[in-house]
Amino acid sequence: MAYSPARAEALHASGHEDEARAAIAEAAQRLRERALKIHDEGIRDTFLTRVPEDARTLALADVWA
Repeated sequence: MAYSPARAEALHASGHEDEARAAIAEAAQRLRERALKIHDEGIRDTFLTRVPEDARTLALADVWA
């Protein structure tokens, strides 16, 4: 499953802010759960910070929380 922030961004842009926050929070939670399965800390960090969509998902989750 992809963790693209696109759905949340579309909801936000169309004025559905509560739904956008819920969508990005769910995506971020799933992303973090998946990251916990990566035992190597360096690879996990790369997964969360250097994959553009993953980094954007986490950034939006922080901003819209």
